[in-house]
Amino acid sequence: ELPVSDDPGISRWLLVMGIGNNAVAGGSGVQYFVGNFDGKRFVNDNPPQKVLWVDYGKDFYAAQTWSDIPSSDGRRIMLGWMDNWQYAEKVPTHPWRGQQSVPRVVRLRRFPKGVRMIQAPVRELQELRSTPFRLQDRLISGSGGGQPEKIPSGDTLEIVAEFQLGTASEFGIKVRKGASQETTIGYDVGARQLFVDRSRSGNVDFSRDFPGRQAGPLAPENQVVRLHIFVDRCSVEVFGNHGQTVITDLIFPSPGSKGVQVFARDGNVRLRSLEVWNLRSAWAR
Repeated sequence: ELPVSDDPGISRWLLVMGIGNNAVAGGSGVQYFVGNFDGKRFVNDNPPQKVLWVDYGKDFYAAQTWSDIPSSDGRRIMLGWMDNWQYAEKVPTHPWRGQQSVPRVVRLRRFPKGVRMIQAPVRELQELRSTPFRLQDRLISGSGGGQPEKIPSGDTLEIVAEFQLGTASEFGIKVRKGASQETTIGYDVGARQLFVDRSRSGNVDFSRDFPGRQAGPLAPENQVVRLHIFVDRCSVEVFGNHGQTVITDLIFPSPGSKGVQVFARDGNVRLRSLEVWNLRSAWAR
């Protein structure tokens, strides 16, 4: 049971269910329901045909939350298994196989279409940040103009970017970029979708179900799209507009593919702000 933000005295229950196959991006995923629960019977707020997804990526499954978090803290924290039953036994890693997502704070917020889940990375992750790189107010064009210089590269990064819609049909950030590799994290203006395209992310040939583009619905807020991105050595996690839409995907780039690039397609977009941190290992704090 969680309170509904900006709706004093109102709470709802979340029912979370792992889907072993035929989830939104194919294969495994996590669906959720919002409603009321009396200890025996859950009553859904939405009609049966309304399907809500926790994550629109290929690699967020079997979500779990912690119980007994002190009331003085008050958070409900969730993480998921970053993999997919379509290729879990084929991923090109050794000697380990499988990992967890970053922990996320789960909240409920009322939107015009009803109460929905929003997610945010836990604040403790900020302890891993190095010195920030910051940039403001740059016009990015599809021809390559306005490209920020000296964006920090790396294989463990946190990126927060805000874009003001312009004439571009797509825009966003490419990470783990090398000579022939890149993972594209972007926004499709016409479709009003956040997306991750890992078709050229590195090793994609171990399963026909791995390469591709995953997308989820996301409306701009006052013509602004905010991307909060976590890049790790073999994963990206993207929180759109303060966690309204989330995409979690595995990637397997070459170790030397560490570049970061802002992009626009078929027009221009205004990069209102950009913050980038290299992240230290949690084991080395």
